[in-house]
Amino acid sequence: VIGRKLRKRSQRAQEKMGALGHQLSETLGGIKVVKGFGTEEKEFERFRQKTQDYYRARMRFEYLGALGSPLTEFLSVLVAAFILLYGARLIFVEKSLSPDGFLVFLAAALSLMQPLKKLSQANVHIQHGIAASRRIFEILNLDSDKRERGGGRPFRGVEREIEFRDVHFRYRKDLPTLNGVSFKIRKGEKVALVGPSGSGKTTIADILAGFYEPEKGAVLIDGIDLREYDIRSYREHIAIVPQETFLFSGSIFDNIAYATRGADRESVMKAAELAQVKPFLSRLPEGINTVIGERGSTLSGGEKQRIALARAILRNPDILILDEATASLDAESERLVNSALETLMKDRTTLIIAHRLSTVLKADRIVVVEAGRVVDQGTHEELLNRCDLYRNLYELQFQVEET
Repeated sequence: VIGRKLRKRSQRAQEKMGALGHQLSETLGGIKVVKGFGTEEKEFERFRQKTQDYYRARMRFEYLGALGSPLTEFLSVLVAAFILLYGARLIFVEKSLSPDGFLVFLAAALSLMQPLKKLSQANVHIQHGIAASRRIFEILNLDSDKRERGGGRPFRGVEREIEFRDVHFRYRKDLPTLNGVSFKIRKGEKVALVGPSGSGKTTIADILAGFYEPEKGAVLIDGIDLREYDIRSYREHIAIVPQETFLFSGSIFDNIAYATRGADRESVMKAAELAQVKPFLSRLPEGINTVIGERGSTLSGGEKQRIALARAILRNPDILILDEATASLDAESERLVNSALETLMKDRTTLIIAHRLSTVLKADRIVVVEAGRVVDQGTHEELLNRCDLYRNLYELQFQVEET
């Protein structure tokens, strides 16, 4: 009974500790928002509450665990008293046991008490370990993506086209994100996704990258379902420049060469030049070998975006996914990067998500998305003439930029 309670309380304490760690990580990750809105006291109160929850859960576990030693002591005294009473009866009443024989038995019995006490303490650690292992195996027992195990078709690049055929997807069961999305991207074609926020553009890009599988429908590459390809082989042929640039805490060289095995210095420097990274390297103390801190904390948003573009250029992918690739750039930085983007996208199958007119106009075809559906598709001029949603987006978001 005590073992089951120990296990339950240990699991609860570990859950509270996980919640505390998550709260601390979230607060430190968003420290600029916390300070910018002056919510330090609010975050301190949340942290104090999480700490108190963990403290109470831990103390409940420790209280129960501490019962093991005194309980063992108490039981040892009872056993010793019983042995003495029963031994006295055998010696003085029944006269079936000699005093020296009884003393030998008593000494042997008492010598077992210390190991039994240690065993009771070991049970506390055992139950703590069982509770921890349950939390670990909850994750280990999750079904992994079968495509990650290998064994599918090797992917050798796009020969004809990529087709989204009646793709449905939802993050929550009660809220569909994509509802019958269908369009094609021909080999070497640049297709831009345009639509209001929350329309499903990034989800489409994530499905093309193989991060999610359609709930219904399929993504076909040259008529073959993407799910039939070996996902590792497929991802060797794609490059992604995400909306939120992620850089590692190593050097600029390491970050550019991250996705390309065996990249030499010459090729990395060439990619840095094409992505307009070289202009700001001169002011860094160690140039391309400068360590940029956690998530590139020492660089501006535009500089981080250009490093991400250099990473994609060096990758030389067959399929390119640009998710708001110029979102973090000012006008001057965007001008510098645009030439690199044109070089990168030339004769390459590209899916672009962008709000900037200059980026959208580079596309061979524009697909307009609203509420998880494809509303229309065509060239910029065609959509301006026949698609009310695209015309509204153009007037609201693009026209100011054009002027």
